[in-house]
Amino acid sequence: MSENFKDESCKSKSKLGVKIESTFKFENSLSLFNKFFFLTKKYKYVAFTLAEILITIGIIGIVAAITLPAVITNYQKQSTATKVKKFYNVINNAINMSIVNHGDVNTWYPERKNNTYDDNVDFLKEYILPYIKYDRFEKSSTSNAALIYLTNGGLILYNTDNNGTDIKYYINGKIEINPRNQFSFGFNKKDTTNSIFVEPYTFLWDGNYETLKTSNQLSFGCRKECTNCNYCTKLLQLNDWKFPDDYPW
Repeated sequence: MSENFKDESCKSKSKLGVKIESTFKFENSLSLFNKFFFLTKKYKYVAFTLAEILITIGIIGIVAAITLPAVITNYQKQSTATKVKKFYNVINNAINMSIVNHGDVNTWYPERKNNTYDDNVDFLKEYILPYIKYDRFEKSSTSNAALIYLTNGGLILYNTDNNGTDIKYYINGKIEINPRNQFSFGFNKKDTTNSIFVEPYTFLWDGNYETLKTSNQLSFGCRKECTNCNYCTKLLQLNDWKFPDDYPW
């Protein structure tokens, strides 16, 4: 066989290889295109329409509108109960530390009387204020009570009369009398059962659990129409510092 014939044969095979390779590449490209077209078409087929999206958003909005208020209320209740319990612990820790320096609480009161504002301030400066964190204090505009503004944003109203000391704790730092904001305590009260510490207000309470909610005594009962709401704190304490379902929130 001549060399020229061999060369021509090789060239023909080479061209054929190139053609086959080109054809193979074209077919692969066509196959990939078909697959892409198929997937794209399939994707469009399963996509949501605008109407479906709007309906879904509307349903989510309705569910949120129904459930969100309950979630917020539960959070507010938990936060408030935690603050009241913390105040109860803080004020009694202060009493404990003051006892170390000043002796028995019963010796702190030389006599039971209706204190003036200055009397209240003098007592606080000696027995209470050194052991709590506060920003300032001032006189109440409606009584001889001292108002103590705490560093955590809370407010204490402190006043002593013939029956002992009344302490009211206001969560939001303002004197707003309602079961969500005002929480009443007693200290060295006449009818407090042998307690030398600050305890939830029970003055004139008959010891019946239901009375805490229904009492008409000076409107102390913890109910929606109460104007003093003093028994609400005891109701909270007896429920392990958690608001019961029937609490007038």
